Amino acid sequence: MNKLEKGIEKVYQAVLRDYLEMKREVSLRQAYEIGRQAVLEDVGLLRIVTVHHQLLAGLNDGRKTAEILSAGDFLRETLSSFEMIHRGYKEMVGALKQRTNELDETNRKLSELNETLETKVAEKSAAAEKKSQELVRVNHELEQFVHAAAHDLKEPLRTITSYVQLLQRSYQSVKDDEAQEYVHYVVEGTHRLQELIDDLLSYTRLNDRSQPHQLVEMPKVFREALSSLETVIKETGAQVTADGLPSVTANRAHMSLLLQNLISNALKFHGKDPPKIHVSARRDAGQWVFSVSDNGIGIDRKYFDKLFVVFQRLNTRDEYPGTGMGLALCRKIIEQLNGKIWLESEVGKGTVFYFAIPF
Repeated sequence: MNKLEKGIEKVYQAVLRDYLEMKREVSLRQAYEIGRQAVLEDVGLLRIVTVHHQLLAGLNDGRKTAEILSAGDFLRETLSSFEMIHRGYKEMVGALKQRTNELDETNRKLSELNETLETKVAEKSAAAEKKSQELVRVNHELEQFVHAAAHDLKEPLRTITSYVQLLQRSYQSVKDDEAQEYVHYVVEGTHRLQELIDDLLSYTRLNDRSQPHQLVEMPKVFREALSSLETVIKETGAQVTADGLPSVTANRAHMSLLLQNLISNALKFHGKDPPKIHVSARRDAGQWVFSVSDNGIGIDRKYFDKLFVVFQRLNTRDEYPGTGMGLALCRKIIEQLNGKIWLESEVGKGTVFYFAIPF
């Protein structure tokens, strides 16, 4: 026998003696405790019962045998129930351990996936940042090229224009209608090319950040725009008004160009009636929302998206002059201020251009 089994046999001998002396309460408690300990130590119920019956076999007092057997049965049933509970507890503990191991494995896999995802996100972010920087560089180089090309074209174009004008004056006394028509086309072409180059230079100059933003009084800018457009206003008989214009933080030259382009657009695309143009502003959710409304020919909604694209024209040059750069300039000015520009219009009922500038 091992040490624990010897201890069990010794206690059972004491238990049996207690039964013989009618100390049943004490002996039953002792027997239950030693049985419970035996189960916890995984000795097993079978070994306990075996020891019990071995002890019974050694008794000579037949008068107590039935009582001892009854007590043994009680102990066996009690310990059997306890052993079943203990076995269930061990199974539950084993299941919990298995579940814990599964959860640990799941957490480990999730951690690995998270690290992989973070690595991929970091790689994607780095790639996106690299592409963004490359795009900024390419755009900057393209703008520099356009600016240089437009600037370099101005001088030869002046020369061509000067000689064509001389040729035109020379042909004024010549009775050759066809030749004069050709010269006229050349002169008009050089003028349109000059306008296009000037607009391209204006577009590229919008990226010049050498002039810091300052508080710009929009009423003064409005008056400057009217002064620049005075000739066209008189020719068309236009009525141009404004009210509620605030001061905004921006580039003063850009604000002047913005208003001048929007008012010029309204003057150009007027209907049969003299143009009526009104400029106003209102506060709205942390920004100033400006509006430039007119009673002109209006714009079909299907063309709204094309209006702010460089060189986009909805009409021919014979109908309305221009290069198609004006609204593209306006959009770029507003976007540099983290604002937005849009319009509402209906054919034959005029147009309202809106632009929003954050406080």
